[in-house]
Amino acid sequence: MIPRNKKSKHRFSSVLKLMIFCGALIFSFTQAQAQESMNASNSIHILANQLDVQAYPNGTFDADKVFLALITEMDKMNNDFSRGLQYRYYWLVSVDIKRNGFPLEESLLKNLNKAGNEFGVPNSTLKKLYSKTIALF
Repeated sequence: MIPRNKKSKHRFSSVLKLMIFCGALIFSFTQAQAQESMNASNSIHILANQLDVQAYPNGTFDADKVFLALITEMDKMNNDFSRGLQYRYYWLVSVDIKRNGFPLEESLLKNLNKAGNEFGVPNSTLKKLYSKTIALF
């Protein structure tokens, strides 16, 4: 009889268990990410309905071109000393898409609500601001 090496059998079993565990962990992580993304998407659509504006799917607009358009508009406002709701909204969106890496289309809606709450303006004003902003792109 040939003696069997128990160490290699045990090592193979341990490696196999580790691979199965890692696979299950990766699968659960991707499932959690997908669920989180779906929840974020749903909340954006709910917010769009509340503000009575259109929610655009992520990737609709070119974030780099939008960023440049927003910066150009903010520069014009600086020259006119006309900072306010519109400037704050453009600034919040610009920071989100460049520094924080958030999707542009979600940032447009999230920050519309945020700026509106900060300035205490009605939804009708926010709707006009959103339409004016979308027209820039």
